[in-house]
Amino acid sequence: MLEMIISIGIFSVLVVTSIGVMLGVSNAQLKAANVQATQDNIRFSMELMTKEMRTGSRYALSAFCGGNAGSEVSFLTSAGEQRVYCLSGDRLMRMVGTTDIGRAKPLMADEIGVERLRFKIGGTTPGASDGQPWVMVAISINSKSGKQAFESRMDLETMVVQRLRDL
Repeated sequence: MLEMIISIGIFSVLVVTSIGVMLGVSNAQLKAANVQATQDNIRFSMELMTKEMRTGSRYALSAFCGGNAGSEVSFLTSAGEQRVYCLSGDRLMRMVGTTDIGRAKPLMADEIGVERLRFKIGGTTPGASDGQPWVMVAISINSKSGKQAFESRMDLETMVVQRLRDL
């Protein structure tokens, strides 16, 4: 009888320990998935924005979304189409060929929130001594998770230089 009690006790300790390890591994997997989703969203968004800006022209800080100053940029793509990127609530929005916020499309997944989006423009004065037109983009995003321990936050800043000079 004593041997049975001892063996049940040892077995119980092993089961509780293994359950704890499994929960830890599961939580680590959820955190890793949130980090990966955050990285994928910021990578895709920044790549799309910078690619269009690099080949675009006529950069301007705009106010079509009604956000804070510097949280929105508009420009013409290489095909001559109007493009606007702005922050609406906690969503990064993209307007294609329009300035109507009602027709804007979100650029990131629903589980990703944008905390901060800033644009700074320089070199836009036409002429030979203007330098090259450029846009500085700074974005801060976080994953929206049910548990704060699983959330991930990322900041990214890049500078885009217009491919063709404004002469």
